[in-house]
Amino acid sequence: MIYESSEELKPENQNHIRDVSASEIYGKVETKAYDNELFKKLGRLRTYLARERDIRPYMVFQDSVLKEKATKMPTTKEGIMHIKGIRDRKYEEYGEVFLNVIRTHLTERK
Repeated sequence: MIYESSEELKPENQNHIRDVSASEIYGKVETKAYDNELFKKLGRLRTYLARERDIRPYMVFQDSVLKEKATKMPTTKEGIMHIKGIRDRKYEEYGEVFLNVIRTHLTERK
């Protein structure tokens, strides 16, 4: 936009668009701290499984799913099924092995 006079630059003469944060647009995003050590363990498992199947790691689970697992630390099928990105097929393929890592991690922490 080219302004022809300084009068147009005055705030009262401009149509203002309020700056909006992403959380206002997409809703409040919970940013709970996740267990970084568990996140790394889950990431190593994901990499191993991906290499074994000759697929990209994100095709097993995306980072956001691993972070949610490392935050909520589910230990049951019901718990892990509440995580976004995990449905029956993903659970059948990978659910129990990831649950075992979480359970072992929780046991080691005690």
